Amino acid sequence: MPSRVVLLVALALVAWTFPRPVSAQVSRSDSAAVLLNAAQRLEADGQRVAASAVLTFIVRNYGDTPSGAEARRELESQPAEGEGSGRVELVAWGTLYGAWLGIVVPGALGVETAELYGLGLLAGGPLGYAAAQSIATSRHVTLGEARAMSFGFRWGTSQALGWLLELGDEPSAEAVFATMGLGGVGGMVLGGAIARRQHLTAGQVAYSAQGYYWGTYYAVTLAAIANVDNHTASWVLAGGDIGMLAAAAMAPEGITAGRAWLISAMGIAGMAAGWGVDLIIQPDNTELLLGIPMATSAVGLILGTRSARAMAQRGPDNGGGAGQGARSAAPPTALLDIGASGFRVGVPAPVPIMQRVGERGPRPILRPALTVPLLHVAF
Repeated sequence: MPSRVVLLVALALVAWTFPRPVSAQVSRSDSAAVLLNAAQRLEADGQRVAASAVLTFIVRNYGDTPSGAEARRELESQPAEGEGSGRVELVAWGTLYGAWLGIVVPGALGVETAELYGLGLLAGGPLGYAAAQSIATSRHVTLGEARAMSFGFRWGTSQALGWLLELGDEPSAEAVFATMGLGGVGGMVLGGAIARRQHLTAGQVAYSAQGYYWGTYYAVTLAAIANVDNHTASWVLAGGDIGMLAAAAMAPEGITAGRAWLISAMGIAGMAAGWGVDLIIQPDNTELLLGIPMATSAVGLILGTRSARAMAQRGPDNGGGAGQGARSAAPPTALLDIGASGFRVGVPAPVPIMQRVGERGPRPILRPALTVPLLHVAF
């Protein structure tokens, strides 16, 4: 009898210690939710590397849960891996911005003594450096955020001053300085907030900034062609904003700051080619004189976009070669280009040459000239 009691007690202990499902046991969805919350806390504290590691773990092990889908969305919205820190650029720009405020603040207060402007310049740079250094050390600032803040400053300053001159009736110097200062600060804060919330990269910011500059140029040119006399500044300011918003909406995925500048450089080259055509044909009316560079700059922007897209498709490992792929992706320098890559339309790039115009005894007479290639054929 005692042996039976001992056997029953032993069986009960084994059954009690054996693992079994419990209704209160934590599910996979709950575990993923806890990890997602931890990743979001790390992101809020500025520890983006650790947050990315946790989000990657959630996607890999809990990808079929709602928290896994949310982690995947957050990973896709994060900056590119090579984005880097914007601390150095923010501190450098903050120093220059402080020196600029050393002039603006006394001007807004109506100061007339040169000594106070000197004190402003003397103290503005160090104060700007200290403020930017404090912001950079208090939280992680990406390169995209730093450049969004610097572009926001330029955008806010130009917009505030432009609208003041458009709507105001001969504003005073104090009002001009105050408007520029407030506009720059507002644009800087707005740009940094948008970049941080949307996880903008330096390439996206550069692409949007180039859109603002080109939108302003086209608005100025169209206003001059259409002979707009009333509220010209309103059209110009609105054109810049439209160009900026359109570029921000159409920014290619993975665009870098270098490729954004490449696109703009091709547009500038196209504009220069248009002015070269103007010098050659010397049109009589202003509409044609301004319209040709505007059209050729648009062609340059299109070719620059195609070239940047081709570079992105080749990737960083294949972009620096000098093989056939690199040659075929190079933009054409003639108006019509026929070669291995097919038929392409390009921007004719004027080339300086020495043209033979006659002879003086045994020696030829040469004069500097400009040639514009219209056709290039490669066999």
